[in-house]
Amino acid sequence: MSNKMDSKRSLIEAYLEDIPIGITKVFTWYATPIGIAASISSLPVVDSDKLLEIAINEGREIALDLSKEENEYYKINERIVFVFYS
Repeated sequence: MSNKMDSKRSLIEAYLEDIPIGITKVFTWYATPIGIAASISSLPVVDSDKLLEIAINEGREIALDLSKEENEYYKINERIVFVFYS
């Protein structure tokens, strides 16, 4: 299982270097083969559940309805990243 998580993490990390598909107040958004990644560079003062809620709301600002999508949480190179997928 660890190898699978490492390869997923490496893939997400590589796509965080691409041009974003959108930028909102808190998140920078990327398209990856796994799903849509919402990345935040600075560590917020809110907990991850609140941050997830913010990501879902900001996704609507760039025409993404993420409310019913599965999601995973990663910490990659001092970034918090939520990946949304079906």
